[in-house]
Amino acid sequence: MATKLKPTDRKIKDRSLSGFNVMELMAVLATLAILFCLVLPVMAKARMKSTGSGCLNNFRQMMIGWAAFAVENNDTMVPNGPVSAVSTNAWVSGLYAEDWYSASANTNRSNYLTALFAPYIGNRIELYRCPGDVIPSANGFRLRSCSMNGNMGALYYTGTLQDGAYNSGWRVYTKVSDLTCPTPGSAFIFADESMYTINDGFMQMGLSSAVFPDCPASYHNGSGSFAFADGHAELHHWVEAGTSFIGVRNAPYRYGVTGNNWPGVGINDRDWTWLKNRTSCKAN
Repeated sequence: MATKLKPTDRKIKDRSLSGFNVMELMAVLATLAILFCLVLPVMAKARMKSTGSGCLNNFRQMMIGWAAFAVENNDTMVPNGPVSAVSTNAWVSGLYAEDWYSASANTNRSNYLTALFAPYIGNRIELYRCPGDVIPSANGFRLRSCSMNGNMGALYYTGTLQDGAYNSGWRVYTKVSDLTCPTPGSAFIFADESMYTINDGFMQMGLSSAVFPDCPASYHNGSGSFAFADGHAELHHWVEAGTSFIGVRNAPYRYGVTGNNWPGVGINDRDWTWLKNRTSCKAN
């Protein structure tokens, strides 16, 4: 004969089977939302730190190749790649420029493998791409995020020394031994260039006024990556806040947005001064 449950037993059993009520569920969801808001910035910073480390490692390996080229070529720096520089006489070809759309240079490896510098990095052209450059062009992720200091590698495709037309009155460099001012530890060779200005592999600097004809990138939480002639690489944090229309860290990084001569905040712009002092020195 089956045993009947007492009313009190039924209440206890029913309570054990009950779930969250609405208020309890809302409290749990609110707690999870708070935890997510706390963890998200930490995860974002960790990702930025990771991409920054990867970018610096790429640059260090590129500088080994840069030094090897100089050793094999009587101290001559690998030539820069301004517009019209042919691939066999430049670090990357100036005949092919990157853009936001469907330019061949965005994704065609052969454009880089035929260039002068590729053999010195074991044809590992993936080193040219910053892992923090995360917005693809129309035809895919670009192969290159970096450019060369426009005052370096001045032995161009014509075989003649640059006349300083880009920055009249400032020094240009063709040999490593030319680097007495700035010194190798303070002279940048490669930098990640913002997609706002990137095209060829030649990074032009404005040295007489606070303007960035070619703007360095800030892909690492407001910092940009640089490789120096002594072989070291570093992240530099841009400090000028400016407005949405000035200051290097405010250069737009949005699909399809391009331009040139991004302005600094004025002649006392600390970011422009830092970069100018690592680009060149006044000619004697």
